[in-house]
Amino acid sequence: MAMWSGVTFDFAGKAVLVTGGSGDIGSAIARSFRDAGADVVITGTADDADGYADDLSGLRYARLDVTDGDAVAAMGAETASLDALVNAAGTVRPGERSEYDPDDFAATVGINLNGSFRCAKAFLPALAATRAGRSSASPP
Repeated sequence: MAMWSGVTFDFAGKAVLVTGGSGDIGSAIARSFRDAGADVVITGTADDADGYADDLSGLRYARLDVTDGDAVAAMGAETASLDALVNAAGTVRPGERSEYDPDDFAATVGINLNGSFRCAKAFLPALAATRAGRSSASPP
């Protein structure tokens, strides 16, 4: 169990997937779920978790590029059940790219928006299998 601001969270026995769990924000979220007892899988674009500076111990790693629709669909199809999906994969590159360049803008939208949509769609059956598949994106 993990405590945050006086609130205790218990995710023992729960399966959680954190896309972008290898990055700063995603890894913090993943570690919080891990500390609350969840079985956590994180994703990133490196071949393995050793390619990241953060301590990812206690977290399972899977390579996933959220801009690759086929890879996202395949991982979704391979996932039988899931209690929580956190779409933390994203990019911000101030100074590295021009936000006014259409190709740079499209690449950012491809990760930050389309990637989240692809994951929500692909993992909805796994979430529904645990009755966790309810969100504002779920069909009525």
